[in-house]
Amino acid sequence: MPKFIYTITFVSVLLWVLVVWLINHFVPDNFLIIFMFLGIIFCALSVTLSLPLYVYFHKKATSLTNLKLIYRRSIKWGVFLAIGITGTLFFKAFDLINIFNYGLFLLLYAFLFSWFKSRNRM
Repeated sequence: MPKFIYTITFVSVLLWVLVVWLINHFVPDNFLIIFMFLGIIFCALSVTLSLPLYVYFHKKATSLTNLKLIYRRSIKWGVFLAIGITGTLFFKAFDLINIFNYGLFLLLYAFLFSWFKSRNRM
């Protein structure tokens, strides 16, 4: 296992500890706390989801592949998945979740998918 995976795992655990600490110490009663929580959730989800994606892409890759490029590809898709989860939490936090708004969000998410899919270099 490459050394940078240990660092990524440590950062992931640290971000989730920060999320739990925020939940226990702050009440989401203003915009600043809600956006801070959503930002940290986004970072934690991105880093955490990149680890199983890295394992998946590593198993599919040939034996002489640059491992950092594989991780960059996995973090790209981890960010994509985290955008979907955090966007849904954003709509739920501000009570904006209805058919129209969420339909537009899913349309934006589909465009993001096509954009991420077309960028094959990473």
